[in-house]
Amino acid sequence: MKFVTISKARNSIAELVSSPERSVITKNGEPAAVIMDFDQYRAMRADVLLMRNKEQLTAVLATVDAVDRGDFSRFRDIPGLESETEPPKKSSAKTKRSRGAGAS
Repeated sequence: MKFVTISKARNSIAELVSSPERSVITKNGEPAAVIMDFDQYRAMRADVLLMRNKEQLTAVLATVDAVDRGDFSRFRDIPGLESETEPPKKSSAKTKRSRGAGAS
């Protein structure tokens, strides 16, 4: 991680954005902003959100443990995951609506 002043950052923004290294921009000698790869930011944000949701974190860790034990022979057997090649499952909302339509 490198630290650059806001003046230097202004003059070398293209270089900072192209660099794989995170850059901390300082203002009056204090950290003010960070320039980082967007995919790294997205992954870091997902980690933070996951850590805030204990129920979801517990489910993810349990699934990782199950995969490590060999409980799943295929990726699509993991609960909560749907293959991108399979069409989404149809809901039964249409059936419920048609039943309730004539019931007055």
